[in-house]
Amino acid sequence: MTALPATHLFAGPEHQAFALPGTTPFVLAIHGFMGTPAELRPLAHSLADLGAAVTAPLLPGFGNEVQRLSTVTAKEWLDCALQSWQQVRARSNGAAVLLGFSMGAAIAVQIAALAPPERLVLIAPFTRLLPGDWRVPFLPLARRVVKELRPFANADFGNPSTRKVFEAMNPALDLDDPTVQAALREVRLPLSALDELRKTGQGALRAARHVRCPVLVIQGFDDRTVPPWTTRRLVERFAGRVTLIEVPGDHQLVRLDHPSAELAFRLIGQYVTGGLA
Repeated sequence: MTALPATHLFAGPEHQAFALPGTTPFVLAIHGFMGTPAELRPLAHSLADLGAAVTAPLLPGFGNEVQRLSTVTAKEWLDCALQSWQQVRARSNGAAVLLGFSMGAAIAVQIAALAPPERLVLIAPFTRLLPGDWRVPFLPLARRVVKELRPFANADFGNPSTRKVFEAMNPALDLDDPTVQAALREVRLPLSALDELRKTGQGALRAARHVRCPVLVIQGFDDRTVPPWTTRRLVERFAGRVTLIEVPGDHQLVRLDHPSAELAFRLIGQYVTGGLA
């Protein structure tokens, strides 16, 4: 059986960094953990339709670089996004908006503390890895012993939710092909990457108290990846004005088939263009 390289999951051009032309405002959009700019394209196009110029970088160790994820650090994610942000700000004449989804939101909070945007948009902002799980504090030690996990080893490829996850990565994958299924079960996730993800969330919690720009937060009621209570705790830390809007649905608020996508996209569009206080 021929092995399917992990990079094949992200082979399409939609997973690459992109920049949609526009006039104002200028928006930097940062994707989530194990995601790529592809997950932000629907939202980015909705903002571009309103006149915004939207840039989305590909963070190190994701997409076609996923095979080097085991060597990437939280600092590299932050540095990459910060460099993109500085370029966007330089072109914006002050009308620059920072937007992040999930882990991207945690990175955006840290950037906002260092180089404040005009406005900050956080979608399902990640801050805590597996909240309440007793194993999380042992990650710095465990990563030295257990090098990797197989997150899809027991995946049910007949489950609609599971299929949506892989279709988002690569719609061209034939999930009914036993060869593809076997290869996906062999995909490895470095434990070190989870520890760097944990550090990224902690960095956001520390940075939040230094964020004074207006903030819009969109959070799903049924989010199990980023439970609503963790987002409420984050919101309490901000120094400036925060608008928290909780909507029906799970973590994937940026997907077009999410039950609250239309509402979330409209609210974000209004906020980014100055129509929502």
